Amino acid sequence: MTGTCLINAASTGHQVEASTQVTGKPTYQDLHSKDKARRDKFLCDPFDQEAALMRFLCGLCLLFLMATVAVSKQENQKKEDKTDAQAQIVSRIAVKGDVMKKKLVHKVTPRYPAEAMRQRVSGTVVLRVVIGVDGAVKDMQYVSGPRTLVQATMDGVRQYKYQPTMLNGQPVEVDTTVETVFEVRQ
Repeated sequence: MTGTCLINAASTGHQVEASTQVTGKPTYQDLHSKDKARRDKFLCDPFDQEAALMRFLCGLCLLFLMATVAVSKQENQKKEDKTDAQAQIVSRIAVKGDVMKKKLVHKVTPRYPAEAMRQRVSGTVVLRVVIGVDGAVKDMQYVSGPRTLVQATMDGVRQYKYQPTMLNGQPVEVDTTVETVFEVRQ
């Protein structure tokens, strides 16, 4: 069923017709003109209209306030996330291998692979190494040298420990090279 209600806006003097879909309730036409009490309940009362308008405006203000608070919380969360992200960004500097040798506090000499020793393979293995802010080896990549000696070199260098490197009072990661020399003794 569809019902229609004429609403008088007391403050503006305008009359608005509103239609609404109602289920299970009679329309104005369904009510008998003799049944005044029921008919008056169906018609909108001007005082109730003002109260309804005030409730609507208060509800609208409340929704606006809630939306403003939600947006404010999102902006604060984004600022906190940015601050956390900036704190997690660690600078990395390049330092020559000779300089980093002096900061080495724990060195593990790699084992000479038996197969390489039998074949009398010798040479220098060069690795590119990233040292973390705590001085531990964080990452490494093979650069050059005999392939049969690379795994042994990586196993040893992975256990190296350096004195942490500072830049402007902040710990930084270091990008450097490590050279390991393998010689077959006679």
